[in-house]
Amino acid sequence: MSKQCDLCGFTEPLPFTCKFCGNSFCYNHRLPESHNCPGLILYKQKIHDTGKLYHHKTEVKVHRSGTPAFRSVNNFLSLLKGNASLAILTVAVISFLLELIPGYFSYFSLYPVDMFLQPAKFVINLITHMFLHAGPMHLLFNMMFLYFIGTELERRIGSRQFIIVFLVSGIVAGIGYSIWSLFIIGNPYASAVGASGALFGVFAALA
Repeated sequence: MSKQCDLCGFTEPLPFTCKFCGNSFCYNHRLPESHNCPGLILYKQKIHDTGKLYHHKTEVKVHRSGTPAFRSVNNFLSLLKGNASLAILTVAVISFLLELIPGYFSYFSLYPVDMFLQPAKFVINLITHMFLHAGPMHLLFNMMFLYFIGTELERRIGSRQFIIVFLVSGIVAGIGYSIWSLFIIGNPYASAVGASGALFGVFAALA
C-alpha cells in the first residue's frame, strides 16, 4: 500500500515503518539516522539510564558477569582508558602506597650520579621518579594540579598528545635537574622525585 514519506512527502509504494518512532518513510529516509528519529534518541537514553535493552516493548536486562566489586573495577578501568589524566593520577597514588615497601622509594628515585654509574637505571628512573612523592602534601598538590589543569589540556589536545607532553616534560625536567646537580651545585646524590617538572610542561602547553 502506497504511503507518503513523513519527512519528504515522497509517495513510497512499499513504505518503511520506523520501529523507534512508528512513522513511515521512503527508501532514502528509512534509517533512524536519516530522519533524525526522536525515538532512537530516547531509546539510547533509556539504555544509558537503566542499563537495560528494550525490544518490541520487552525489556531485557543487560548481562553483566561477575560480582558487584568486579564490575566496579571494570567500570573504573573503562573510565581510565579515555582519561589519561585520571590514569596518571591513579598510578601516582598507587606508587605512593607502594613507597611503604622498603627500598621502593630509593630504587625508583632519580639520582644524578646514575647518569654515569648506571645509565640504564638512570633512563628508567627518568620516568619512574615522576610517580614518586616525598609526602602526602606533595602528592596532594601535584594531583590537584594534574586534575584541574591536566584534564583541560587533555580535553584540548587529546589523551595521546597529553601523555606525550606529560612524559617528555618530566624527562626533560629530570635531565635538567641532573645536569644542574652534577655540574652547578656539585651534589650528584641529591635525588629527585615528583611530577612537578611534568606538570610545568603541561601548564606551559596549556598557556
